[in-house]
Amino acid sequence: MTKLYQARAERSGDWWALSVAEVPGVFSQCRRYREAEGMVREALALLLDVAPDTIAVVVTPHLTDVVDKKIRERRRLVQELDDLQHEVGDASADVVRDMADMGLTQRDAADVLEISFQRVGQLWPR
Repeated sequence: MTKLYQARAERSGDWWALSVAEVPGVFSQCRRYREAEGMVREALALLLDVAPDTIAVVVTPHLTDVVDKKIRERRRLVQELDDLQHEVGDASADVVRDMADMGLTQRDAADVLEISFQRVGQLWPR
């Protein structure tokens, strides 16, 4: 069974200082943020005397309150954009079906929707 741990990553000079609040004594460091999860997993495995593959780690960066807030806002906007892209895709498929039912050609549908002929071809009903 895999156990999930929450790790905190904070800048300390040129390094990321890593800690796990729920397991006192687990500290590590790395130069690159992408290395943090592996370093924390290794530190936990050594301290807890378990196999590294039984540990899952989520690393959360903490910079300054202002920067952390901006990161959260950016993530929210990215999720909103992703949701909107799915809505646009669904709306495009729906209107392309209607256009096909009306007898429009794929090229005319592409021109009307201002999207590529190839994209209309992907959405065109078979």
